[in-house]
Amino acid sequence: MKIKALVMDMDGTAVNYPNEPFHSSWDALAEVFSKKKRQKWFELRDNYLEKGDLFYGEWFEKQVSFLKGVNLQEVNNILFPPPYSKGFIDFFSGINGQYKKGILSSGLELVAERIYKEFSFDFFSANPLEISKGFFTGRGTNKIAIMSKKEELERRVSFYGFDLENVCYLGDSFNDIPILESVGLPIAFEPKSEEVSSVAKYSIYDFKELRSILKNEHKSIF
Repeated sequence: MKIKALVMDMDGTAVNYPNEPFHSSWDALAEVFSKKKRQKWFELRDNYLEKGDLFYGEWFEKQVSFLKGVNLQEVNNILFPPPYSKGFIDFFSGINGQYKKGILSSGLELVAERIYKEFSFDFFSANPLEISKGFFTGRGTNKIAIMSKKEELERRVSFYGFDLENVCYLGDSFNDIPILESVGLPIAFEPKSEEVSSVAKYSIYDFKELRSILKNEHKSIF
């Protein structure tokens, strides 16, 4: 098995925003709201989490509608610079094109695109929000539902001409489990549950650890 691509979840993996429990760009958006509206935002999220992926599209539309009329600059002030996870900057500043690099996230395209540009990633897939004249319209595109990242990964690796066994994937939460179970090198980054840890070959808490893992995995194929 030769690893040809490093692909990762974004929220809670590539970046860690200071919110619980998901450390997510989505929940960081709530900071632009009043206390009362922020509470409703999280109540809506928790309600739909219990309903499952079947209702993700419905949740997406309702949650995005909260942003109607919000100034883009206010959001940018909260989201950027991205709070990269420990070791992320050092690791991705030094791998010199050895692998295809990608972000797969049901989080914000705004943040995924910034990572893509700052570290010369090969691709990103996340959920875009519609903006007009510097303000959010309250609409967006549900490109990647919370449990559908595996299908997007399969499409991406097919485009590049290799298989899931050639992928090292890093994720932290329950919605990463289907991918972690299917790739050649599954890694849990700051895993949020024992179930996530159990389906990964390694669990790490600093991207610097990834360097030695990849080196050892490379040696093992010869």
